[in-house]
Amino acid sequence: MLPRRMRPWGATALVAVSVVVGGVYYLREPLDRLDGARLRIARQNWRSAGIHNYHATYEMAGGVYRVDVRVGRIATLELDDGPVTTSEPERFTIDGLFDVLEMELDAFDSPDDADRTAGDATAADTAEPGRHAIMRVRFHPKLGYVERYLRTVTGSGRTHGIEMKSFSTVEPRQ
Repeated sequence: MLPRRMRPWGATALVAVSVVVGGVYYLREPLDRLDGARLRIARQNWRSAGIHNYHATYEMAGGVYRVDVRVGRIATLELDDGPVTTSEPERFTIDGLFDVLEMELDAFDSPDDADRTAGDATAADTAEPGRHAIMRVRFHPKLGYVERYLRTVTGSGRTHGIEMKSFSTVEPRQ
């Protein structure tokens, strides 16, 4: 056990290391606050790009999704290299990901407030008093699709995210 006079130095060192690690992570991965205005602009950029044929691979909820869209409709949908059977395949398109982010915003009391207290929560642990959801996002600067999204619930150690692994447009067949 350390003598009492050295304990404050240990605590100071721990705080300093935490600040440095957090700062490095933030600078490595700068994300903007998710709010209604940013989401509207990104969705408009996506619509303006007019992309109806693409391949996207993204990670969400612990799984890797592979989506092929042709003429605006799902042609192929896979989760972790296996086919997905769903009555709502459009939920997995780029437009569907925008809808997911919109639902995330709607799940909280003040949709244009970046760091908000949870209201009607998307995860049970966010409903506890004093817990906040911090939502950060990065959209592709020209095309508008979600490159990375991260929701962290303070005090829970839980995060939810979307990370685009690859995205490419596909030439329509003649």
